Amino acid sequence: LQAVMRNILRFVDMMPLISLQEFEAGPLALPTCMFGLLAPMMNRRYQRLGDLVCGTMVVVEERRWAVAMARLDDAAIHRLAAELPGNLTVSHKLSRALATYVERRRYLSPLRRAEIAKHLGDILLPQLKLPTSVDHDGLLCALYVRTFVAPTAREATAHV
Repeated sequence: LQAVMRNILRFVDMMPLISLQEFEAGPLALPTCMFGLLAPMMNRRYQRLGDLVCGTMVVVEERRWAVAMARLDDAAIHRLAAELPGNLTVSHKLSRALATYVERRRYLSPLRRAEIAKHLGDILLPQLKLPTSVDHDGLLCALYVRTFVAPTAREATAHV
């Protein structure tokens, strides 16, 4: 019964203007759609007319979207990831930057990748004691592999 009442009142919520030309005095039209707009604004739980009459409330669950890890199949990236220092720890801010870069990397041209990666690569190469000939894009991808892919691969082999 609640569902039927809610659906009937949902129709009232969305009703267009009702002509009042049959009545001699008064406005030409009654804006009934205003009931549907005003009802949620008049109560603290933003309930529509049907919810108010039936004593119900619509609950919407928000889903969390998990982004899949980017696949980096280049062997040079995995070799460079293996060459990175063993005690390497990546800050939360850097890990977010790496994840964002690698997720969007496939949409960038090689020249644009090099341009973007150079900003961070110039800072990281001396800190990691790597030669200046290392490709900056490859370095960021290797750090991504080391930060996100390598730990899960180690955990997967440990559980086997």
